[in-house]
This record gives sequence, structure tokens and C-alpha cells, in this order.
Amino acid sequence: MSKRPKTGNAAVSRLRRPAGRLRDVPIWSKLGLIMLVPTLATIIVGVSGLIDHINEANNAERARTMSVLSQAAGGLVDQLQNERSYAVLVKTTPNNIADHKRAQDAYKAEWAIVDAAKIPYAQQRAALDNLPVKVNTLLVRLDRNLEDLPATRTQSYSGQLNSDDVEKAYGGVINDLLNVRDASAQLAADTTLGDHMRAAAAVARAKDYIAQQRDVGYEILGAGDFTLSLRRKFLLTVTGYQIAEATLRSVGTDEEQRLFDRVVAGPQKRAATNYTEPLQSQPDVNTTSSIPFNRDQWQTAMVGYNGLFRNVETQLDAQIVTEATALRDNVNRKVFVETSVLLGLLLLAILFAWLVARSMARSLRELRQGALSVAQFGLPHAVNRLRDPTLHQSLTPAQVADQVAEPLPVRSRDEFGQVT
Repeated sequence: MSKRPKTGNAAVSRLRRPAGRLRDVPIWSKLGLIMLVPTLATIIVGVSGLIDHINEANNAERARTMSVLSQAAGGLVDQLQNERSYAVLVKTTPNNIADHKRAQDAYKAEWAIVDAAKIPYAQQRAALDNLPVKVNTLLVRLDRNLEDLPATRTQSYSGQLNSDDVEKAYGGVINDLLNVRDASAQLAADTTLGDHMRAAAAVARAKDYIAQQRDVGYEILGAGDFTLSLRRKFLLTVTGYQIAEATLRSVGTDEEQRLFDRVVAGPQKRAATNYTEPLQSQPDVNTTSSIPFNRDQWQTAMVGYNGLFRNVETQLDAQIVTEATALRDNVNRKVFVETSVLLGLLLLAILFAWLVARSMARSLRELRQGALSVAQFGLPHAVNRLRDPTLHQSLTPAQVADQVAEPLPVRSRDEFGQVT
């Protein structure tokens, strides 16, 4: 009576089937299977590292583009601050005096300057893609607000907007442009570059608060009174400036702080602070005669003071763009070198594998041919000679075997050569 095979034997039998099939596979296929795993491992590890480096290169390129965008945004902010100030000046200057017409002309002349400053910003903006959602939302909102700027100009020129509305309309655009700097610093993968961007952003914020002080001064002159609301608005600009300067002191390098202290100084600073500091310490100014400046004096002093901050901002932006470009180039060079090394090693490994496989296959082919030659010709010939009775009289069996030629010469000293 036959017995059913046990489960263990069945499992072993199932395992032997693939092994049996593999045994019948040609040697080239077996050698290919041997090299498949290490080759795939090399490719996977290399490609994984290469992808990381490509992402690093993309981040470096994006950081450079954002630094150039911040530089262009700084120029646009500078002109928008002037345009905002002229819009406030138009609103706060009485219509029945010649200064009102001069303010309108200055305001209108600023439009073309702002439009020219928008061009480099728009070019860099168009070069950006695959941004984080928040940054993309910021830039899209900026695009929309810049498109609405002509309507704001028309309303401001005709006096339809009051000073608060003017400051709100322009302030939203300017604040978003300043936020571009903060976003650039956050996207910078290099911490040193990010700190430099934050320092430049702090200078840009400080500059904007000085520009807002210029606007408040026009409102004081227009009202002829340093009212409580105007005083509160002015003190907010003072506090904002102090916070921005403190940020610069905390994130800026010693060199950046020395640059700020060296540039934001001198007669232009004194000309402005001689007007702004009394406003901080003087709680009640009730008449125009008590205000220690007129429109021309205030504008000259504050424009000169604001230009000092713009000078620092320009120098810092230029340094940041240079640094970001150098980082981008270094990363690209690193990616190129490591990619070349990876491809070189992979090709070298494939070449060595091919040479070894070719050598083994040739030895096996010669061994196969030799075995077939012996089986088909050598052995029958030797047997026939050994059966010849005449040979036994003159030669021994060993001598007869020596006369049988080797089927193949020994071409190598490895195991294949020894077998042949």
C-alpha cells in the first residue's frame, strides 16, 4: 500500500523545482543573475543620492532666484514708498495753493518710475515655480494688487481717497513685498545665507518705518495739529523701527552691523532726527507755527534719511545675490562631479563583470568543446589503439595514452583550466 508524501517533502520538492530550472539556464544567464543584485543595489543607492543632490541643487537655484527677486522687490518698494508719500502729500496739501499742483505733478511723475521698477520684479517672479503654498499665495496676491495699482493712482490723484485709505492701499502692497524677503530667508537651505537675508529684511523694514514717518509728517502739516491719533501713528513707526533695528542687531553679522552704523549716520541722519526727535518728546503741538518744519524741509530731510537705508539695503542685496550664486555654482559642481563618479564606477563595475563573465564563459566553452571532442574522437581512438594487438608488443598502455593528443591546451591556471 503506497503512502502519501509528507508535507515537508512536498515543500522541499517545490523548492527544488526553481533550482532545477536554474540549473538548466545557460551560463551567460547565470552570470547575469549573479551581477543583477549588486548592480541594482549600486544603481538604487547611487540614484537615491543623486536625487538628493538634484533636490539640493534645485533648492540652491531657488534660493538664488528668491534673492534676486528680493533685490528687485527692494527697488520696487523704494519707488512705491515715494509714490505713497506723494499721494499723501496730494491729499494733505490744500487745493487752493500752488503746492497742490506741484504735489500732483510729482505724484504723477512717480508712476512711470514705479512701472519701470516693476519690470525686473516681474521677470524674476515669472522664473519661480514649485513654491510652497504660502509663498505662492503671497506672490499671487502681490500680482493682483499690483494690477490694481492704476485704479488706486486715479483715485488718489483726484482726491477720492483720504490719507488712511492711501496708506492702506499702498501699505498692503509694500508689506507683501517686504514679506517676500522673509519668505526668501525661510526657503534658503543654507543657514548662513538665510541669516544674511534676514538682516537685509530687517534693514528694509526699518527703511519702511522711516518712510511711514515721512507720510505722518505730511499729515501733521496738513492738519496743522499734532493730534492724538497722529501722535499714536508716529509712535508706532518709532516702535516698529526699534524692533527692526533690534532684529538687525540679533541676526546680522558684525560686518553688516558696522555697515549699517557707518552708512546710516552723518548730516542726512541729523537733518531728519532734528525734526523727528522733537515730535517724540513734544506731547502737544497745537498750531502750525509750533511745527518746526515746512513741507519742503520735511521732504528734503526724510528723503535723504531714507536714502541712507536704501544704500545699506542695496549693498546687502548685492552681497546676498553674490553669495547665493556662489552656493548655487558650488552645488551644481558637486552634483556634476558626484554624478560623473557614480556613472564611472557603474560603467567600471559593468566592464569588470563583463570581462570576468567573458573569461569564465570562454573557459567553459572550451571545456565543453574539449569534453565533446574527447567523447567523440579521443576516447574511441584511444580504445581502438589499445585494442590493436600489435601495439602491445612494442608499447605499454601508458605509452599509448601519451600518444593521444590533448583535446585542448591549458589556457588558464584556474579550476576551469585545470579541468581542461
